[in-house]
Amino acid sequence: MEIKYQLEPADLEALNAFVHRGTPLGWAIRHLPLAGVAFVVVMFLTMFNPKDPIMTSLPAVVFAAFWAFFLVRRHTWLRNRATAVFEPATVILSPEAIEGHAVGRSSKTAWSQIKGYGETSSHVFIMLDAVSGLVVPKRALSPTDVAEVLRTVAEHSPRLPTRTAGSRWVFHLFMLWLTLLVLAALAWHFAMSHARH
Repeated sequence: MEIKYQLEPADLEALNAFVHRGTPLGWAIRHLPLAGVAFVVVMFLTMFNPKDPIMTSLPAVVFAAFWAFFLVRRHTWLRNRATAVFEPATVILSPEAIEGHAVGRSSKTAWSQIKGYGETSSHVFIMLDAVSGLVVPKRALSPTDVAEVLRTVAEHSPRLPTRTAGSRWVFHLFMLWLTLLVLAALAWHFAMSHARH
């Protein structure tokens, strides 16, 4: 089976999110704007002082401006740094191996070297190891072709778990810590405001 596609920067972000699936980092990669807002809120709550509102809120405002600039520019920076990655590519799935061809590069990887595969609503990932793999955007395929790719890959490699080992507990502990931090900051501000009256 031959697959022709062209990667976008968002496809590499999707690969990073898949690699870190089930962890706070994976959640943050999938929800970059929300992660930035959460960080700004926590920063503001922990630093704000009503006696000096301008100077104590300035770090959160500066970080929010930096984060907004980063969100707008990140794909342009990535595209400029790794131009070859975003050239049109062809992948051939044969009974023996996966072949990849693009301008200036080609590869052939035996199925025995594939760690496994995974799928999201928008991508199929064929992983060479824990952090690198082949990203196949589903937008480049018909639903029938997606099913064929998954069937072919499943014949030769195992399906990877939707979460990395132990990541569920790490994620829940992180969310608990974040919630407690916000509640502690709110309680501290509430106590400080009542102490002044």
